[in-house]
Amino acid sequence: MKLNIIIFTLAIFTYATKCPKIKDGTSKIISEETCLMREKHSENNFTYHVKECKNDKICHLENRNNERCVSYIPRRKYPGEYCNHSDECANDICTVNHKCYGAPKDSLCRRHEDCDYDSGCEIKEGENIGKCVGLQRIGKCINGLCDPPTICNMGECVQFGSKHPGDPADNWMACTNFYLHEGKCIGDYNLIKDSPKEGICKYQYENGTVTFEEKPVCGNNSDPFCNEPRKNVNISNVLFAFNH
Repeated sequence: MKLNIIIFTLAIFTYATKCPKIKDGTSKIISEETCLMREKHSENNFTYHVKECKNDKICHLENRNNERCVSYIPRRKYPGEYCNHSDECANDICTVNHKCYGAPKDSLCRRHEDCDYDSGCEIKEGENIGKCVGLQRIGKCINGLCDPPTICNMGECVQFGSKHPGDPADNWMACTNFYLHEGKCIGDYNLIKDSPKEGICKYQYENGTVTFEEKPVCGNNSDPFCNEPRKNVNISNVLFAFNH
């Protein structure tokens, strides 16, 4: 039986990490519309019973108590994306050129999706309606947006992957190797203490000068684990994916 409805990560931590049990709920869950049921045994001790959805429905994981099977609702497309029908677009307008419509610069707007693909909605503090303005490649971010391939970091539009270890950052995509920890880009690091059941995952930067700890996470096999650090990120491949 495929239990593809339980692919999620549980962030439940104690000093000694204990993860919930996950069981096949085919016989326990009576309702055809229910796909996940939580059975509580005591505080921080419970079991998830899961069941596969039928008729092309998916399990709607919201609060992870008792979840229902729902019909799949595709993401509404943004201005500039290819479309066949208007109901595919966030603005409900698919042009004759098969592109979702976005308002041109200087048009009134309430959200970024109201504006064309190369614009963002700039709303002044205290106002409800703004204006579509062109995105910046270098300079101040517009409501957190920049013109790709630049991205917003610390309120400024910067080149993707341009910040080095030690540089201040609040966006991991600004870092050279995409590692961000406590407000700074960091270098590659290794896992030096792998004790998830004790609640300890300890890492050390490759230069050996700084160590830090992260809490274990719970997977779908009822056991906590420490995330393995990524290494040797090829930024050129990521940039290619980012631009296409």
